[in-house]
Parts: sequence; structure tokens; C-alpha cells
Amino acid sequence: MSAQGGDPDTLLALDPETETDFHNVSALPDGKGYLLVVHRESGTYDQIDLLAGGERKTLVFMDGEGINFPSWSPSGHIVFYRSPTNPGIWAVPFSLSSLDVTGDPFLVVPDAALPSISRNGTMVLALGNFSDSNQLAWVDRAGRIERTVGVAQDQDTYFVLSPDGERLALRVRGEDRDIYLIDVIRETQTRLTFSDGNEGWPRWTRDGDRLYYQRSEDFPDVTLWMTLADGSGEPVEIGPGGWACLSPDERYLAYCLHAEGNDWDLYYYRLGEDGLPVGEPELFLDTSVISWHPQISPDGRYLAYHSTDTGNPEIYLKPFPSGPGKWQISVDGGYWPRWRADGTELYYVNGNDVMVVSVELEPAVRLGTPEVLFTRPDAIGVLPFGWPDAYDVTPDGERFLIAIQPPGQEKDIERGLVVVQNWFSEIEGQE
Repeated sequence: MSAQGGDPDTLLALDPETETDFHNVSALPDGKGYLLVVHRESGTYDQIDLLAGGERKTLVFMDGEGINFPSWSPSGHIVFYRSPTNPGIWAVPFSLSSLDVTGDPFLVVPDAALPSISRNGTMVLALGNFSDSNQLAWVDRAGRIERTVGVAQDQDTYFVLSPDGERLALRVRGEDRDIYLIDVIRETQTRLTFSDGNEGWPRWTRDGDRLYYQRSEDFPDVTLWMTLADGSGEPVEIGPGGWACLSPDERYLAYCLHAEGNDWDLYYYRLGEDGLPVGEPELFLDTSVISWHPQISPDGRYLAYHSTDTGNPEIYLKPFPSGPGKWQISVDGGYWPRWRADGTELYYVNGNDVMVVSVELEPAVRLGTPEVLFTRPDAIGVLPFGWPDAYDVTPDGERFLIAIQPPGQEKDIERGLVVVQNWFSEIEGQE
């Protein structure tokens, strides 16, 4: 669109069969074209394309890798961030006259990201270990690490413990992006789902025999599914929606449903004895903002969720499945509400802080002042939209499961922004 304003024109349309969106568009000099990262329907973003003169072609393809922030350098290169293999800033020789790559990609600055280069060759980059791998760990209420769980791998930092606390379910974000179960006692790992879609955000039934989860093949269109935890049988599709929560008596399944734009509303199903819906979905909360991650209280009478009602994400509480009243739980931001099993505490996160609020639900709702329970040692930051890492908590509220940097891979340098002048002298002779 014009810098003076006006209506936008489509520069490049998605292929609806194979592409989800485009990332990190940057311009070549003199109007020669645009670099862009292609986010494919399979969930990968491993391809840099060039749009020039109305024609599009692929410049870099690294199957299964994560590529971001391509930028043209006057040294005659395109630089970009790559992970998880040899993570860091990479460069590939590029001819501005032929508009094509002229050599193979090579690593320039390990453990760095976010490259941006000016026309005079000055570059700014972010230093630090930006690996997508993380390690799960138990911590106490003071945030002291007790022991690690499982192996360090590229996995979501949203995970859920089984009711008996002996297993956890999470999405491993390799090529398949499926749900895996980890035995926290024996530390073995078993793949549970096998579809071609992007599956995650699991929730256990109270007996630990089944899980609800969501599948996304064309976000924001997501669908709810149910499967047996032992891997037998076939998964059953429930219907549109995601980020589900089961009531303690298993009579209700609350979930989020996309309306349009950034409008996400909360709905619920009434469930039969087989765990499947009985009747049509019912609306719980209709807003014009993002309302996500419902968590029904242990007594089944209230639902906590996070919403951007005020422009900032905050945690709220409402009677469930209906009733008057609404209470704001968090102050100055909040995500990922979790209940203590007896309903006396509600937890959430604000950045790296894990917060706690005392709760009384009888005879009326009474809320304590939010307090910092502990501060997590570092952000892993692999969840979408820049949201803080999630966590889980044991029923007694005494132990928390969090994601940490893998032992032995902690950052050995401070993260920070670095300005590099005469950038091309840094890469001469590396091709």
C-alpha cells in the first residue's frame, strides 16, 4: 500500500493447498524484489522465496529446518537465521544482477539470531543460544530444581500431567508434530498420534484412560479429537475448536472457537458416558477479543480463562456453565491459569513469574492478592504469538513442572543486541 495511506493491494497470494502464511518479508534494493519465508501447510517454515517482476522462485530450501529473518547484504549475500541444526545466522551468496543464489549456505555467527542489515553494511544481531530444544524439570514452590524429566528435545512448553502424576502428554515438534506420552518414573517416551496434521494441546480424562487434543491443518481452523491413552483404536473427531478443558465430573468439555480475525470465543459441549458430545455446542462467552485456555474449577462451578478484554491478557473467573458475575484474577498480565486440586489456589504466569492467588468459592467468591511464587530461570519461548512458556502443577500445589535450558547447554554468553560495522569483512573467505 502507499506510504500515504489507502487501500492495500495483494502482492502475493497464498497457495491454499500448500501454504499457511508468509513471514519476514524484506525488500531488495532498487525495487528489485522481495524476500519472504514460506510457512507451509505441513507446519514447516524452511524455505526462502523471491518475488521479483511478478514472478516467484525458491532461493533456499532446508527441509525440516526453521528459517527466519532473511535480509540482503551489500556483501553479495542473503543472511538469515536457521535452527535447530547448527543454529545461528547463516549466509548464502546471492547475485543482485541475476537475482539468484551463487553458492551454498554457510554458518556465519553461531548462537545468534534476528539479523538486520543496512545498505552500508552495518548489521545488528541478537546474541545468545536460541536453540529450540528444552528440558522438562520438577521445581518446588520456591522454584528450586529437584530433577529433570525425559530428554532434551524440540518440544512444546505446554504439557499436562496425568491425574496420577505418573505420565505427561506433550507435543514433540519434530517432522511429525505429534503428541507423545512420557512416563515420568521410567522416563520412557511413546508416540501417541500419527496423523499428517499438527496435533497438540492435550488434556487427560480423570481416569487417565483417554485424552482430548486438537489438530490443526490450516490455522486458525482447528478441530477437537479424542483418543485412548494406550494407543489402541482410532482417534474420534469431535468437531471444530481447540484448547479444551474437561470438567471434574466429565459432563462438560469447554473449548475455544475462532470467529474471525482475532476473535476467539468460549463454548462447551455436554458429554455422554462415552466422552463424546450430546447435542450441539453451547456458547459460554462471546467477545470481540481473544478468550482462550479455559480451566474449570475442581468443584465444577467456575471457569478461569485468559482474555484480552483490556488490551492486555489477564486471567478472569466466571460461573460455569452460566450465572452472574465476573472477577479479574491477575494484575498487570496473566496467562495459563491452573487450579490446585482443592480449589484453594489459582496459579498463572506473568512473563517468567509463576503467580499464585488464594481463592475462596464458598459461600461467595473471595480472592487474595496475586503473589510471585517463583521466577523461572529462563524463558524458552517456543509457544506461538510470543506467549510465555506454560507449566503444570501437582494436585497438592507443591511441585511444578517447567521447561528449562538443557543442562550443559545453558547460555555461556549474555543475550543482547550487537552492532557490527563493515559487516562484509566478517564473512570474507568463509564461502
